[in-house]
Amino acid sequence: MKKYLIMLLSAICLCMTPVYALESPVQKSAQMYRDAIVWKYKNINGRLYKRQYNVTTGK
Repeated sequence: MKKYLIMLLSAICLCMTPVYALESPVQKSAQMYRDAIVWKYKNINGRLYKRQYNVTTGK
């Protein structure tokens, strides 16, 4: 009888103890950004030329 009482009390104590979930660690990952591409216009001999220009790399 004493065994059952001890088991019951220990089970109650374990159930009453709050269990906190571990927070997931914050991952600091490098964010990949798209290249910023814009249209550049050039007028040569009265003719309009356009091309794409990568502002990020400068090409």
